[in-house]
Amino acid sequence: MPEGEADRLLRVSAHFGSNQDPAILPGVAGRTQRHVTNRAGGTRYAGQPWGPIGLVTYLVTGFLMLSMGGAILAAPVTIPLMWIAASRHPTRAFRVAATVLSALTVAEIVWALTYLAVAEAQPWIWLLPSLAALVVVAIAGRFSSRRASNSHGAC
Repeated sequence: MPEGEADRLLRVSAHFGSNQDPAILPGVAGRTQRHVTNRAGGTRYAGQPWGPIGLVTYLVTGFLMLSMGGAILAAPVTIPLMWIAASRHPTRAFRVAATVLSALTVAEIVWALTYLAVAEAQPWIWLLPSLAALVVVAIAGRFSSRRASNSHGAC
């Protein structure tokens, strides 16, 4: 731990009280996010409104997945918002939700493009969307593992 870092952590700890343990998480673009773990083990992200924003984004995306083509039309907005919410509110549930909903949205987009290109030609109508969804999951897994390794290295 760099010199001065311990003093700063003690000041932050004194600010939040003795029953809470502050820690530093790597943030977006080199910034740090402060989170506080309470006695019950819950985590609260100081100054981060992305919990409710992410939840609403995930609910809207899920609803659009049930509509006829709504997810396809809204994908340029919903996919980036889901990943921003997952990176700004870095919990496992947010990363899993962003991964699953993004993979399903991309699969639906690729299915529509495949349908327009080759109609219902087998195996392309199911193979290409499946591969596209797997690519999204692989990219998300790589992003998550890189983020996890960065946070362990900073501790």
